[in-house]
Amino acid sequence: MRGKRATEPCLPYIGAYIRSLGNQYHPETNKDGVICLCVAENKLSENEVKELFEPTTGDYESPGFVKSDLYYYNDNKGMINFKAKMCRLLKSSLKLAQDVSPENICCSVGTGVILENLALNLCDHGDGILIPSPYYPAFDNDLSVRAGCDIFSCPMAYEAPYKSAAKTFVLSQNSLEYGLQHAISRGAIPKLLVLTNPNNPTGTAYSRETILMVLNFAYERQLHVISDEIYARTVYDDAPGLASFVSALTVVDEDGTDALKAWAENFMHIVYGFSKDFCVSGFRIGVLHSKNQALNQALDNVSYFSCIPSIMQDYLMKGLFAKPDKCVEDYTAVNNAKIRTSALALYSILDELHLEYVRANSGIFVFVNFSSLLDAQTVDAEKRLHTVLYEKCRVLFTPGYSCHGPPGWMRVCFAWVPLKHLKVAFENIKQYMAAREAST
Repeated sequence: MRGKRATEPCLPYIGAYIRSLGNQYHPETNKDGVICLCVAENKLSENEVKELFEPTTGDYESPGFVKSDLYYYNDNKGMINFKAKMCRLLKSSLKLAQDVSPENICCSVGTGVILENLALNLCDHGDGILIPSPYYPAFDNDLSVRAGCDIFSCPMAYEAPYKSAAKTFVLSQNSLEYGLQHAISRGAIPKLLVLTNPNNPTGTAYSRETILMVLNFAYERQLHVISDEIYARTVYDDAPGLASFVSALTVVDEDGTDALKAWAENFMHIVYGFSKDFCVSGFRIGVLHSKNQALNQALDNVSYFSCIPSIMQDYLMKGLFAKPDKCVEDYTAVNNAKIRTSALALYSILDELHLEYVRANSGIFVFVNFSSLLDAQTVDAEKRLHTVLYEKCRVLFTPGYSCHGPPGWMRVCFAWVPLKHLKVAFENIKQYMAAREAST
């Protein structure tokens, strides 16, 4: 039965997270509460977010728009004036040299449904989707629960990309080829390749060379590519050896051959949204950029099921989109400074505890290696440790197995709590580690 798949939890740790929402740590009223570090949301800049989105007084002016338009059906992909503003924001957020055409975007209630619509319209049930791993844990649900696609991970090697560099998860053509052959061996037809840039959960951006390699790999095999660039503005550090963000659109425009550019017209799709860079996951605002006209025609139809309510579009037109561009850039600078402060503090804590991690420069999380605390190097052992950290230390991380990473790695979403709470979480873990060492 088609609905049976949807009865499974969307994430393996969702039950613990929901329970913890009613028992959150507070330094005065609930010292034994849980400190949630498993959700990729940023709560560090709530005051700045409120100011950025606060509506201005009065209505805005837009040719052909009247207030009563809000009461009735509109373009399922977004009202005309709204899409024009979104195009401008997309250009600045992705640092594009070229303007974005409203004809090539589709606005929807979040990026999750955009990913699902892409899978529904570009794939058939049982087709294969390749994703470099470790990857964002909700992809498994987004791309399979209704679309029925099969996901095949392309494991990235944990190594130094060059001699003097720190170790990180490195994407290579061998990684992609592994996933491709695995899909074929399982009888799945590979149709899609999903790239998250900057990466979730590693918090690192891909180099221009790596992105070009991925695009050429897909071109040679006629795969569609989804470049999820939802953290494009959240690059908070320019540490040596770490790549800064560059959009796949820019790579194609500046480095692609004529053949690659022609392929990208129909096979490359860019996803962006407000949940991460703008810290408003509750607004449910996502946008797709694609020049594939057949796909865009299909979205004219299915976007009926996922269109952004007119009242929310109106709210953004009176608030965010009514502000000067400088307001967005100033907000981004302040937000990234706060993220950087928490990230650097977390790195110091992890160094003190001798816990290995991927040195990040983007996103709102750090991928940490807790394998030294496992009783065996297996997924089952990681699940046991995850439970111990939750029940004894009162800290809830994103388990690494849900990201399809090596056993023992976990995602630490540090921006969900104030820095002082983050320090309490790792003080609890420090005490657990000391007690564990004393007993052995």
